Amino acid sequence: MEVTKPAESASPVTIVRREFYAMKAIEFKPEPEAVDLGKPANCYVVSQAGTYMFPAELVDGTAIKGSFDTVDWTWRTTGVELSDIAYVDGYIRFTVKKFVKGNASISAYDAQQHLMLHNWHIWLTDAPQEMGTVAGASSPVFLDRNIGAVATDPNDPNSYGLLYQWGRKDPYRNMAAGSINERPEINPAWKTVTGNTVYWNDWNIQNAWSSWEKRNNYPLCFMYSRTYYDGRDYNWVKYETAPTHYLWFTPKTNFDPCPAGYRIPTQQEFDVDYTLDDDGNIGFTVVADRQFNPLPAQGYLKFDGTPRFIGQEVTLWTCQPYATGAGQLGAYNFDYYIGEPSSLTNTDLVNRSFAMPVRCVKIK
Repeated sequence: MEVTKPAESASPVTIVRREFYAMKAIEFKPEPEAVDLGKPANCYVVSQAGTYMFPAELVDGTAIKGSFDTVDWTWRTTGVELSDIAYVDGYIRFTVKKFVKGNASISAYDAQQHLMLHNWHIWLTDAPQEMGTVAGASSPVFLDRNIGAVATDPNDPNSYGLLYQWGRKDPYRNMAAGSINERPEINPAWKTVTGNTVYWNDWNIQNAWSSWEKRNNYPLCFMYSRTYYDGRDYNWVKYETAPTHYLWFTPKTNFDPCPAGYRIPTQQEFDVDYTLDDDGNIGFTVVADRQFNPLPAQGYLKFDGTPRFIGQEVTLWTCQPYATGAGQLGAYNFDYYIGEPSSLTNTDLVNRSFAMPVRCVKIK
């Protein structure tokens, strides 16, 4: 019989029955075994080089809406590289060939409609440790660093972590040039960021009400409105219905930015005793040989994205919403101004369009 060679040659080859023919060995490279990062989340911690996978699902295990045909990295900090990113059997796979502390993101795209359907934060740091606040199994247990931080020394700006507008799962960076608080050391996690030129969704500040669609498709856009709307001021999403109050809440929601097994703390979980160390950094009182480490004073972004009180004020979000009878949308946060003990308040009320860091608490 006759067979035709592959495309590189169209000339036929005669194969004689009961004859042996030497054939070139076929090289087979199996995919490396991937480490399963666990239950669905919006943030995954990676602490060493290797190949990893996580479910391409929302936090509650439901499917992502839309038809995504591409997965790729969207942004990464200097030195961080994610390779071999792929969607395989319901999981997102990626490889970290060389471990470098920092942050990055992987996104699912609908390339036909040019839409970013979902974004996952990859947090590359040594494994965060758990720290209790008071003795007893019922006490809250926090992680030892803010989301995105790659250090725990409060005097090191690398401990500042990333910043979030209340109710949004994707981080934002300091960027407002010309502010009196704009200094080179601001939030070094964002100091040098590389964006994927094919799928890049650039950071910007938009003075307009956000729609739910824009919030999902443009996660890197800082959104706010200076305009009062029916008594509702400076929010990033137009007041619609009561569920907008519970984008962050307990139990953990699909918009919670914490790793699996952790969530944003409640107002009550910050209601503990505090003490100041010799350097003026705030820390939780030592009880039963356990201490919540001092907190960095990373400041925050105002409703218009302007950095404020960098190196002077400790701020952390809670998951507790706040709304007045007039409909003004706010949220509770932990707040302390370094050097002024009288300023210590367990929780305060601020605008939801502000951007602040998050310190996750363990789900029990």
